[in-house]
Amino acid sequence: MKHGGPADKPRIRERFLEVRKSLYIQEAEKLSRLMKKKLKKLNCFLEADTIHTYVSMVQQREVSTRSLIQDCLDLGKKVVVPKIKEGSQMTHHPIQSLSELQQNSWGVLEPSNGESADPREFSLIVVPMVAADFEMNRIGYGKGFYDRFLKQTGAFRVGLCYNCTLSWNRLPVDAFDQQMDIVITESKIIQPSL
Repeated sequence: MKHGGPADKPRIRERFLEVRKSLYIQEAEKLSRLMKKKLKKLNCFLEADTIHTYVSMVQQREVSTRSLIQDCLDLGKKVVVPKIKEGSQMTHHPIQSLSELQQNSWGVLEPSNGESADPREFSLIVVPMVAADFEMNRIGYGKGFYDRFLKQTGAFRVGLCYNCTLSWNRLPVDAFDQQMDIVITESKIIQPSL
């Protein structure tokens, strides 16, 4: 199915969200572990000292990041996770343990501490997405939080995406949209051809 222009984004987002929600939780966890294994072998991960990652929403079948967060902490890496403020601001907070996270009113786990980190210090960002394509474009949740955030940092951007939410057609993008440096699925690593 051909994707149209940016006006088609809401329809495309809805379709891929439905596909993702059709995964069983256990299946989503298994596929997430395969992606994590791939990520942990890459130089962008091995060399990163400060990793910013979203905290996955299980009920939304987001690619799971909780065991990745624990692995990063165990390896002595600094882990930073986002928090959405009133309005449209996203702040970034270091954590030492998953136990520091609390559910907000949307059921999303967020840091409870007040300390915030400077996006310019991040080495690697694990970016949430609803769908991606082979040109490393992504469709997010439509609020623009990550597009605004990614413009503030030169960190390496990794998108985690199930094969079933990887689009064979180019996704519609705006000038505002930020591309990934690499997209990892359970079976492949998509990166710019050299």
